[in-house]
Order: sequence, then structure tokens, then C-alpha cells
Amino acid sequence: MNRLTFQHAQVQCTVNINENRTLTITGSVIHPARFARIELMAAAPMDRRTSYSGSGLPFPCSGMALEGTPNYVEVPVTDEGNFSALFQYPNSYLSDDAHTKVPPSVFVVLTPRGAEGPILIRLELPDELPVRTLTDRAERKALGPEFYNAKVEVIGIRGAEATLRALAELKMTRGLA
Repeated sequence: MNRLTFQHAQVQCTVNINENRTLTITGSVIHPARFARIELMAAAPMDRRTSYSGSGLPFPCSGMALEGTPNYVEVPVTDEGNFSALFQYPNSYLSDDAHTKVPPSVFVVLTPRGAEGPILIRLELPDELPVRTLTDRAERKALGPEFYNAKVEVIGIRGAEATLRALAELKMTRGLA
């Protein structure tokens, strides 16, 4: 079990990551009487699939990540401001620019009494699959076409058997594989 502690001006919170991929969230809101509504939410859990593109892909946007999520609870506003919830481990999703990956997170939404807008507090969790994404990673784009051209320069253009033999020799001499 992994334990994370979060401190914020309005919230103190502890998130326990359990072995069965669930989160036990406990905490308290500071000065809870100032708020008309307290909500906890997180993206839906990761999809486990057997497909060509693979398993554990992030959601393409926040709307799809939060739509119908089982990770939502509205906490009754009490004098103590304590809350507790059990969530499934949330998946990551892409931001509105479709390239920036938002790691798995739990959001605490505090709606103040009056005309003010809600306060959104993000509690970031460890990303179990940091390189899984729906688009090319920025590191690959920065390399440009030269990244793919390196193989041609090292191995050359040959027949199938000659290419495989050259790859095997390259792996042995450079300690790859």
C-alpha cells in the first residue's frame, strides 16, 4: 500500500493506494461552513483491452474521462468537514490541446456560498503507464526523420536475410537485445 499526503489552503487529504487498485481517500476541508457543496471526483478507471492499439490508453479528453465515472461522490457539508471515499484507480487523459497528458488525479471541488465560482483542487497520483499516449510523444517528434534514417545508415538497404544478419551482428557488437 502506498500513502500520499496532500496539503492545500482549503483541504488536507490522505490517499492510500491499495493493492487491488483502489484508493481510500480521507481528509477534511478547512472552514467547511464557507462552502455550499463539496465533491470528490476522478476519471474512470483504465480500460483493459486486447486490441492492436493496446491496453491502458489514456482517455482522449476530460469529458470522456469523467463521463459516467464511478469515481464521484458528493460529500455532505458538516461542521467538521471530514470526508472519506473509496475510488477505483483513475486513468489519465489528454488535455484540450490533445497532446498534453494529464496524469491520474483526484479532484476536490469546493463550491463557495454566494456567487463565486468553484475551487478546483487537483491531487496528482503516480502515472502507472507514463509513456502510453494516443499521439506521438514530443521526444520522437524532436528527433525528426533522422531518427528513422539511422537504421538505413547503419545497416544499409539489403535483402531480408542480409538485413536480419546485419541486425544480429549489430546487436552482438553493441550489446543490444
